[in-house]
Amino acid sequence: MTAHTLPVPRRSVAARLLPLWRYAAFLAALFTVLAAGALVRLDVQQLRKDLDRTSRATLEAQVLHDRLVLEMEARRRAVAMERVAVELGLGGTAILEKAGQP
Repeated sequence: MTAHTLPVPRRSVAARLLPLWRYAAFLAALFTVLAAGALVRLDVQQLRKDLDRTSRATLEAQVLHDRLVLEMEARRRAVAMERVAVELGLGGTAILEKAGQP
């Protein structure tokens, strides 16, 4: 009995790897999604930093504004008091007389 060997067709490397295209496509899509997620996360972190910086600057500006408003009100009151003192004919001696000094 003689054994006959059937010729086995030789396929090229590309032909053998062709069924793996789904895995390659899946890995490419996965890499793309992960890269996009990382970029979005970095952008969100940068936006948080910017928002915190802006919030701090806004708070500092508000505090400065409040201080300036207080200073302006104090100066307005001082000017108004001087005007009333002049209208009443009070001078520098009025302060000393109120303190009890002649």
